[in-house]
Amino acid sequence: MSKKSSEPERPSAAAEACTEAGVACLPDRWIFVNLFLCGLSTIAVEVAAFRLLAPYFGSTQFITTNVLGVVLAALAAGYWIGGKLADRRPTADRLYGVTMLGGIGLALLPLVASPVLRTAAPAVGSQNASLFVGTLAAMVVLFAVPLFLLGMVSPFTIRLLSQGDARAGSRSGAVFALSTLGSIAGAYLPSLVTIPWLGTRGTIYAAAGTVLASAAVGLLRNRRSVGGAAGIALAIASMSALAFPAPLKGGPNVLAEVETEVHLARVLRDERNKRNYLELNEGLSFHSVWYDDGRLAPGVWGFVQCLPPILATRKRAAGEDKPSLRICIIGLAAGTVATQIQRAYGDRFDVRIDGVEIDGALVDLGRRYFALDERRLRVFIEDGRTFLARSTEKYDLILGDAYRQPYIPAHLVTREFFELAKSRLRPGGIVSINAGALGTESPVLRGIQNALLAAFAGESVERFEVRNDDVPFSNYLCMASERSIREAWASVQDPELTYFRDTALRSWTAIAPDAAAPTFTDDRSPVEWYTDLSLVEFLNR
Repeated sequence: MSKKSSEPERPSAAAEACTEAGVACLPDRWIFVNLFLCGLSTIAVEVAAFRLLAPYFGSTQFITTNVLGVVLAALAAGYWIGGKLADRRPTADRLYGVTMLGGIGLALLPLVASPVLRTAAPAVGSQNASLFVGTLAAMVVLFAVPLFLLGMVSPFTIRLLSQGDARAGSRSGAVFALSTLGSIAGAYLPSLVTIPWLGTRGTIYAAAGTVLASAAVGLLRNRRSVGGAAGIALAIASMSALAFPAPLKGGPNVLAEVETEVHLARVLRDERNKRNYLELNEGLSFHSVWYDDGRLAPGVWGFVQCLPPILATRKRAAGEDKPSLRICIIGLAAGTVATQIQRAYGDRFDVRIDGVEIDGALVDLGRRYFALDERRLRVFIEDGRTFLARSTEKYDLILGDAYRQPYIPAHLVTREFFELAKSRLRPGGIVSINAGALGTESPVLRGIQNALLAAFAGESVERFEVRNDDVPFSNYLCMASERSIREAWASVQDPELTYFRDTALRSWTAIAPDAAAPTFTDDRSPVEWYTDLSLVEFLNR
């Protein structure tokens, strides 16, 4: 009776012959191509994972950290297990078999993910923390399985290259270098090519098809016709899914869904209220709104309309008959504020607006669905702080309303940013920032207020609350100027603005330094961390 041995299999006779001859016996060269394509597909799917989860879970640091952690853990496990399997049976057939299994796992991801993600959809709105965490855990496990299999490719490749070769170190270095080059390509391709052209699901299907095709070619070159034919069929099936694109999130009343370089942007129709609104990622808030009859939008958009007449009054007091108003909006989105200011004041004042938006696709949606008025508007597609730093313009009003959902970009709420904004103001000008928070004790809100106070030392910093009916947090409009705005705000006479004027005055607060809160600076501005803490608090309410 024979006893099974746990010792690794001996190299083939061909490999031993190569060793005796003193030369390296290399396997088929396709393993290098396979290695590169697996490295590319692994990182491409990792990038796509963030985009697949964002519409349901957001793009918070909590989500990012979990995805990165699971990807790295899956790859580490794949390296370890793959190395053990490769030592037991170092054959190219097994390498391509593992590659094919990884490709099958990738191809199944979009199909299996859809029902799981639909379960996650109500988690945020219903404040169901267990549902939120449970569905997130299910999703990261789904990604872990194919990435674990692809993690086995590198140790298998190293083992095959090392048979009968004394230069194992240089071979291993070549494997890691080639795999890393594939990963670099996989980091750029989704953002620059496949997600804009194929979408997130299309990117995953394309990665799966690439891996399956590579496995099929490798098997055919090793005279494994059945496995090769199966791989080709599976690769074709995966690539065929590209011909049937599906929306990443979908749902009723969706006028447009666009995967931009920054967000998943959706325009939804509210037929009952005769309005369109712009939703980003998980849809916890609206970023632009437009009513069919052109009425002033409620929320921050309407309150901001009180600022131009205040500035015009100051201008008239300085001797200007038709006040010249220069306005900069950082975070233009689909242009609600810019359009409403032009329609309300374009004929009464000499209005010129510079709208800065980092995501050009949102401006395009504004033109199509939000009646974006560009008669007195110049659009700049770039980062708001970069724009202010290079601009030589002086403004009467600088509005900060930029969000990379759900965060305010940290570099747009620091003392240094507000000092830059202050340097771009005309005499009597106002800097205003829209901050979303669960309450006045929010560390994000308090950090922004302290940063404004540091930049406008000895001047006036004020705020008021804008309550929201359709989202679980309030907006706070924080304003800084060389003198108080409250008295001028109370003097606004336009009948359309009466509601906004009176509502703001009820929560109007002159801000004082807060020694117990941080002051955001370029060196330390943990906006994301504080925002994540607020989201956890919200989910646990």
